[in-house]
Amino acid sequence: MRTVDLLDRMQPVYLTGRNRTIDYMNGPFRDIAPDLFPEFKSADRLDQPRPPAPRELDAILDRIAGGEDTVEILQQVQTADGTRYYRSSHFRLVEDGAPAGYAGVYTDVTSENDAARYAERTTSRFEDIVRAASDWVWETDKNLNLTYVSNRIGDLTETPPRQLIGRYLFSLGVPEEAERRQPEIGRLPDTLMPFRGLVLLIGRTEETRRRSPCRARPISMTIAGTSPDIAGPGPISHANSRRNTGPGFRKRRCWTV
Repeated sequence: MRTVDLLDRMQPVYLTGRNRTIDYMNGPFRDIAPDLFPEFKSADRLDQPRPPAPRELDAILDRIAGGEDTVEILQQVQTADGTRYYRSSHFRLVEDGAPAGYAGVYTDVTSENDAARYAERTTSRFEDIVRAASDWVWETDKNLNLTYVSNRIGDLTETPPRQLIGRYLFSLGVPEEAERRQPEIGRLPDTLMPFRGLVLLIGRTEETRRRSPCRARPISMTIAGTSPDIAGPGPISHANSRRNTGPGFRKRRCWTV
């Protein structure tokens, strides 16, 4: 097999000289060049023996000349077959210790990108389902200070949700059997353990009082939870509404959905 045939079986590749003319492009690069660079939509320009680097590529080479070792680019292009995504890596060529030109290699990552976008849409859809199926949705940092509350929480506490941000989670209500469960609650910022069955007694008056079981789990560096809205009897007591800055306060990681 000739070298030229072998190169044409590789990923799209180009080589330039120090003057930034494209001294070599393999067949796969020639095929995608008109989609990557508008200047190469002209067959006359593309068929020149050593065409100058198109404007977009020249800007990439400027970055390398300015001191960047490698420039990584993700490009979205429209082709006759639809949208394609290419990840390219551009770098300097050196010969005998002296700059000799530039080179770039392109990889078609359309399938990877489509998979990532599908996963993102799927995750978003299921998060929407969870939020829609839960009366309450809340999120805290690692110290159990609220970073997000749903509108339903604001309605029940008669407080705009934005005013609840930064408050301690248990300022929303008092845990049932608070004295017995206090050690468990106090360890939450350190253990980052999921919990369920923790009942909050929420409401300012007998009429608005709710007995709401909580469930939550840490994901990544944060924790979030949901609570069904269940009316029921229980004593009303109001916890400290300030931020949690007690002895167990940490400024490191947080918890999220």
